[in-house]
Amino acid sequence: MAEHLASNQAELTCFARARQDGLWVLHAQDVPHVGTAHGRPVSGCVTHRFQGRLLLRDILRHCAQCGTELEILCVLESAVVKEKCTVAQLRAFFSRRNDARIRKIIGLIDPQSMSIPETCARYQLQKAGYNVQGQAYIRGMGHLDALVDGQLGLEIDGKDYHNNEEAWKEDLRRGNVLMIRDVPVLHFRAAVAMYYPEEMLRWIRQAFETIAARRH
Repeated sequence: MAEHLASNQAELTCFARARQDGLWVLHAQDVPHVGTAHGRPVSGCVTHRFQGRLLLRDILRHCAQCGTELEILCVLESAVVKEKCTVAQLRAFFSRRNDARIRKIIGLIDPQSMSIPETCARYQLQKAGYNVQGQAYIRGMGHLDALVDGQLGLEIDGKDYHNNEEAWKEDLRRGNVLMIRDVPVLHFRAAVAMYYPEEMLRWIRQAFETIAARRH
């Protein structure tokens, strides 16, 4: 692949380059997306145009041309979270008249997001009409990944952060504090938040039904 790109004066770009640069990418692309200054097609690839050196703003623009709203949000939000750029810089990158759709997505960015599953969960919940507070602080416990409608906690559990004794002890402590504070919490695997939102939303609807029934 490297030889093919070099012979065509092309560079990897779009979501594959974003992933390579450590940004959050929800789905891999089936075909390589490459950038060229000359603008000529590259066989076996989707070709994007750029001028001069391939910069972050070019990579993000290529992602914006190819991705869904959620895919674009993930990569733009991660650029802010990882301090590769600011929200103000993103607005400047996408200041053209035909960038209105992307500026709307920029308005959804939460710089406090800690991971792509959190971003995906927040997006799907907001789209379903819920109010979502990311990294919600609970006194004595710390931060929840999200608090939904001010009543239901949400935690996205990944193996990397819950597979040792210290993490297990902290999970027990947090669970006890949440019980004392009367904050019900649902736990989801990262893959559910990212790729099976209908399952997550079904559990959340059922949880709110239970909360409402207890009030009566």
